[in-house]
Amino acid sequence: MITAAQCRSARTLRNWSLAKLAAASGVSEAVINDFELERRRLDAASLEALRRALEKAGIAFLPQDDVRLFAETSGRR
Repeated sequence: MITAAQCRSARTLRNWSLAKLAAASGVSEAVINDFELERRRLDAASLEALRRALEKAGIAFLPQDDVRLFAETSGRR
């Protein structure tokens, strides 16, 4: 699963807004914002939806709260 720090970093790498990640993952902006600010824990299904959306956009999740861009994709805007 991904951490709040990884989610924030991944959105920054892709230059994605909360709205963009919400649309790509099906998780609401408010829920993502609360998760990234560590005000809310997400269920496994929501975490998986965020992870899948970000991986599809070219994000690789690494140990110790790290992320990197693994491929240029059409997901970048």
